[in-house]
Amino acid sequence: MKKIKIAAIAILCTTSIPAAFAASWQPYGQHSADAPRSIYAQENDGVATLLSCDAKGDLSVMISYEGGDLTRKMKANAPFRRTVDVGIVRDGSDSAESPWTIIPAVDLIHTKSHGDAGKIYNATILGEDVTVSIQREGDVALVLPAVDDVFRAFATTCSPPAGE
Repeated sequence: MKKIKIAAIAILCTTSIPAAFAASWQPYGQHSADAPRSIYAQENDGVATLLSCDAKGDLSVMISYEGGDLTRKMKANAPFRRTVDVGIVRDGSDSAESPWTIIPAVDLIHTKSHGDAGKIYNATILGEDVTVSIQREGDVALVLPAVDDVFRAFATTCSPPAGE
């Protein structure tokens, strides 16, 4: 009887852990874990969030909202793109919608808006839940793991040079 109760408790405990804790930040592509300019988080080929920065430290973000292999999607020949309105909801607080680019053939949205990418970056640091509301696609909950060594290296790499 005791073994059955312990097994049941173990099953309940493992199923109640949020999905965000199962993923971790990873360097994207050929980027080194010591100084990445692009990192991503993805839960079991599900929704993926990719954060990138340029040499000036300006952030951009790409989201795979339907799941699937992010690397395959990034390499796919999908020339059709259009603009959609996307709203970012952080811990239940809506922000104004802004234009993003959607690549419907591979279920990706992308923005080069430093402000929108910064909202997702800051939500990661603060441990906030984030949902993006995509015009004609609906709401998508992002997987944003806790800050880890890869995220810290990304933050350090993407910090603008002193004096800028």
